This record gives sequence, C-alpha cells and structure tokens, in this order.
Amino acid sequence: MVRMARELRLALGLLLVGSLVSCGGSDDGTKPKKGAGVAIPETAWSATPLADAKAAGAVRREVKDGESVVARGRVKDFVDGRAVFTLIDMSLKSCEEMEGDNCPTPWDYCCVEPNVIAENTVTVEFQDASGRPLKTDAKGFHGLDHLQVVLVEGKARKSADGNVTIAATLLSRE
Repeated sequence: MVRMARELRLALGLLLVGSLVSCGGSDDGTKPKKGAGVAIPETAWSATPLADAKAAGAVRREVKDGESVVARGRVKDFVDGRAVFTLIDMSLKSCEEMEGDNCPTPWDYCCVEPNVIAENTVTVEFQDASGRPLKTDAKGFHGLDHLQVVLVEGKARKSADGNVTIAATLLSRE
C-alpha cells in the first residue's frame, strides 16, 4: 500500500511538472511578446537626412508602381506588432497645430476630412525577404514616434485604387 501511494505521488508530480513545462511555466518575461520577431535592421537608419524627398501627398499622386522614391512627411499611425506606419503630408495640420484644440491623440488628424487624409497618406513597411512586414514594432526605432517628420527611401507599390505602400530600405529624420 505504501509503495502504491509513493508511485501515485511520483506519477502526479511528473504530470504536474510536465504540464508546467508544456504551458511555458511561469511568466518570467522570457516568452515572446506581441510583435517580437526580427528587428528592423540598423542598416535601415540614416543619421543624415535623405536628399531629394517628395511630399507624401505628391508621392501618392505621382509615383508609379515599382518606382524608387524618397518620401517626406509626418508619422501618423503605427500598426502594433508590425514594422508598419503611415506617413502623412506636411501640408495637413495635425490637431496639435490648431488653435484651441485639446485633442488627446493629435496624430489621428481627426480635424481633417477623411478623404483629404486618404489622398495625402502613404503606408511605409519594413519587409522581410519575402516581402511581408517585419513582425516587430516600428514605433521606437531610433526614437520613431507620432508626428515626427521623417524621410523614407524605398520602392513604391501602387494599387489599382491609388493606395501607395513604400517597402522601406532607409529612414531618417530631419
């Protein structure tokens, strides 16, 4: 009877240890976090501002699919867990630039008509070798944050409905 009780305790102990290991054990911060993946490579950063940049709105209107481009604008939104953000033309005023506006999220340009925003915005992606956005956050890369003026170099992809995505190879700030 004692032997059977000992074997039962041993079996239950092994079962408990096995379940902790298979579930990842305790949360000690070593589990991958949302968006954890390949970081944006340091070679994608330029401390020197890029030359010959076009305004984000002009890029959207004028660029051809597959064309190399340097775009200039303010960072509007980020995509959580991906190295993706939107770049908006500097001719548009964010809510923080409008007298008397106390908007808590001035980077959303809620004071501007949605169609005007759409006509003056491009998407920026840092991609992996297969052309998919990197699984990491762009926000924070060399201090990248909302409403910063940035310059982005890359290859443009233009959809049939006029949306432009820049596969970024280089980023700098003014």
